[in-house]
Amino acid sequence: DAELIAAVGAGYVFLTLLLNASTLAAVTRRLGLDRLSPGDLALRERIVAGAQEEVQEHVVDLARERKIDEAVIEDMRAAYEPHIQEILASAKGVSIPFGERLRLGITIVASQELQLILRAFEEGAVGPRTTRVLRANAERMADAARLGGREGYETSMQLSVRFPWPFRVASWIYRFAFADWLLRDLLGRRLTMLLETETIVRELDGFIDRVILPMVGADAAANVKDLHHKRLALVRGEIDVIGLQYPAYTKNMEVLLLMRAGARRERTRYEELFREGIIGQELHRSLLRELDQRMGRLYKLPKIDLRLDQGGLVRSVPLFADLGPERLAAITGRLRNRFAVPGEVVAARDTRGSEMFFVTSGVLEVRGLEQEILLSNGDFFGELALIAPTRRRSTEIVARGFCRLLVLTRRDFKRLASKDPRLESAIRQVADRQLDQGFQPTPKSPL
Repeated sequence: DAELIAAVGAGYVFLTLLLNASTLAAVTRRLGLDRLSPGDLALRERIVAGAQEEVQEHVVDLARERKIDEAVIEDMRAAYEPHIQEILASAKGVSIPFGERLRLGITIVASQELQLILRAFEEGAVGPRTTRVLRANAERMADAARLGGREGYETSMQLSVRFPWPFRVASWIYRFAFADWLLRDLLGRRLTMLLETETIVRELDGFIDRVILPMVGADAAANVKDLHHKRLALVRGEIDVIGLQYPAYTKNMEVLLLMRAGARRERTRYEELFREGIIGQELHRSLLRELDQRMGRLYKLPKIDLRLDQGGLVRSVPLFADLGPERLAAITGRLRNRFAVPGEVVAARDTRGSEMFFVTSGVLEVRGLEQEILLSNGDFFGELALIAPTRRRSTEIVARGFCRLLVLTRRDFKRLASKDPRLESAIRQVADRQLDQGFQPTPKSPL
C-alpha cells in the first residue's frame, strides 16, 4: 500500500507539472499577460528616455573633464538625441491617466521607503523590533497605494501613527495596578519609531524630485510631494506631542539617534578604508570591535519617569506655585487623579461640567476652534464649570497622548474658596477672560 500511495502521489505531481508547464505559455498569451499595458508601455518609454538623457549628460561631462574639443562633444550629444526623441515621440502616442500616474508615483515612493528601512537595519541604524514596525507600516502603505491610490495611502498614513492595542493594555495596567514598566517601554519604542520614520521620510524628499518627477509628470509629482509633506507634518506632530509631555526624554532620544547615525557613518568610512587598502584587516577588525561596543550602549533607551507623586503634581501646576505648604496640602487633599488615554474625550461639547482639570503631564487638543490649540504640562481648563455651572461647553477636549490630570470638583472648589479667597479670585479671573475672549491658552503664571 505504501508503494502504491507513493506511486500515485508521484504520478499526480508529475501530471500536474506536465500540464502546467506545457500550457502556461499559451494561457499567458491568450490572456495578454505577456504584454505590457498601454500605460506601462508609455511609462517604459519615459524611463528609457530619462536613462538615455542621463547617460548623455554623463558622457558629455566626462568628455569635458578630459578637455575634449567642444565640437566633438556636440557630435557625441547629437548621437544620442535622435534615439531620445524617437522614444519620447512613441511615448506621446499613449497618454497615462492622471490617477494612474499618481497611483504609480505613490507606490514607488512607498516601495523606496521600504528599501531605506532595510538599508537602515543592515547598517545598524535601527534594531529588529523597530524595523519590524517600520516595515509593516511601509508594506501596508504600499499595498494601500496600489489598491486605493491617494485615498488608500492617506488612510494608511493615518493608521501608521495610531496607538496600537498594546498601549490600551499598558494603560489599563498603569491605571489600576500602578505598574508603568510596559507603558514606559511602549512609549520609548513609539518615539523611536516616529523619529526614525521622520528621518526616512525626509530622505525621500529628494527622491521624488530626482526619480518620480520624470516618470509621472509634474502634475502627479506635485500631488505625490503634497502627500509626502502631509505625512512628514503628521509624524512631526506626533513627535511634538510627546515632546510637550516629556521634553527632556524627547531631546535625549533625538541626540541618541543622531549619535547612532554618526556611528553608522563611522562604520561606513572604516569599510571604505579597508576596501581601498588603506588599512589592514587586523586594524579594520579592531576598529569595528570598538565601534560595536560603543553602539551597544547607544541601544539602551533613556527612561521615562511616570511615577505619580501627588504633591509634586500639584506643585507643577503654575496656578498653585506660590501657595504655602499648608495651602498646598489642603488643595492636594481635594484633588482627584485622572488618567486619560489617546483619543479619550475628557470634556465633551454641549455638556455642562462640574469639574476643573489641571494638566500635570500629557497633551490634549481643543477641538471646535478655527485654529488648533494644544494644552500641555501646567495648563488647566474647565474653570467655567466652577464659575458658570449652567453654561454648556462650546469646545471639546480630547487627549492626544497619555495624560495625567488633577480634577477639582465644584463642591471642593467652594470649600477651598471659603478658606482661601485668593484662590477663588485667581480662578474667577481666568474664567472671566474665557467668557470675554473665548478659549485661549491659559497663562502659566503663578498666583
